[in-house]
Amino acid sequence: MADVFRWIWTLGGPHLVAPREWVSAWGGDRGWRENALDDPSDYARACRILNYTSVEPNGDGVLAVLSGIDGAVTWIPCGHGEGVIVQWVGCDSEARVQETIADPRPFAERCEGEAEEIDFATGPSGELVIFDSVDPGYEPSGERLTFSVRPGTYRIWSGAVEPPGCMLVVRMLTWTGDLPARRRDRLTLRALSRAARWRPTSAQPDDDVVRFGRMIFPDAHPRPDRGDRRPEDDG
Repeated sequence: MADVFRWIWTLGGPHLVAPREWVSAWGGDRGWRENALDDPSDYARACRILNYTSVEPNGDGVLAVLSGIDGAVTWIPCGHGEGVIVQWVGCDSEARVQETIADPRPFAERCEGEAEEIDFATGPSGELVIFDSVDPGYEPSGERLTFSVRPGTYRIWSGAVEPPGCMLVVRMLTWTGDLPARRRDRLTLRALSRAARWRPTSAQPDDDVVRFGRMIFPDAHPRPDRGDRRPEDDG
């Protein structure tokens, strides 16, 4: 049976979720230096991140780095411009992924290990793009997934869910407010990125987060080989 959702792979590094307005500012592996501790490339910056989600400055805005574990990623909307970024770490089938996400119990009750929370902001359009961190934003070479959310600020809750026969990392986007009036100003955007802080949490989520668990469906990375190898070739 064909997959319902479109899954985006990388060549080994983290995924990115970037507002469309600032995708082209990401430099990818431009300037990359193998095994250099002071590697200045954006790709090396992303690979240094070990937690599930980190918000980093990018151009005149910010983007989210999805790291900590390997696996294909997709976006599952749940109305009101919100939804869940799901990372397929290990499941027998997409049907099993759907069963896991559709479980009526809140994700926080099913989370294995420590969860994380961090603040994030879209651009004015609300369009977000998922792509491989090795790719320069202005020169796409891998697959990309573009989706729309309500423009504004968001709380991203991240955690691992591991029912029998399946392991996922879920990142729930909950809208928290409108963009500030001066949101298009570069200094305002960078101030928010500096203010963003990763927070581990064991507390129960609020009602807006709980409903994400009730949806009904319709270490550093090496620089990858830029050859023709596809993720499925790894077996």
